[in-house]
Amino acid sequence: MTQHSSYHDNDLPATHPRRILRDLPQAAFVELYGSGTLRKSARLGFDIQEAYLQERAQLEFGLSFEVVSRSRVTYSDIKLVPCAALTELGWHAERMVELRPFESDSFVCKQFEVEYADGQIKEGVGILVKSTSASWVPKGSMVLAFVAQRKAGVYLAAENPF
Repeated sequence: MTQHSSYHDNDLPATHPRRILRDLPQAAFVELYGSGTLRKSARLGFDIQEAYLQERAQLEFGLSFEVVSRSRVTYSDIKLVPCAALTELGWHAERMVELRPFESDSFVCKQFEVEYADGQIKEGVGILVKSTSASWVPKGSMVLAFVAQRKAGVYLAAENPF
């Protein structure tokens, strides 16, 4: 599960634009960074929570990242098998760790199976945001990105999560 952590002394300073973005309340984020559809839907009173979380996760962590209710995710350690997809996962995860702007964020590689509300099941390997100072991530949720899906026991080509 993605856990909340406090800011670390080595994180970006409070005046840095990335930290200001991270600390924005939902309404300000939607107005300043939300898609046109998200902004309009908020003004019309739609329930935008799910769309907001997806847009925010993509902006803060990378395009493939999503926020999923913990109760929909099963995850485990990855068993290394020789394949390009797992090699590429390692490259992307290492890049994420080395370039992270917040020391308070930690990432791990995991094997996932996610059952979405519409019944779709997706499995594969990817990056889990183990802990973060992003207080906008709801309790009981996980932030993760599939890097390589697995179908019929075979890993598909890896996708850059950023």
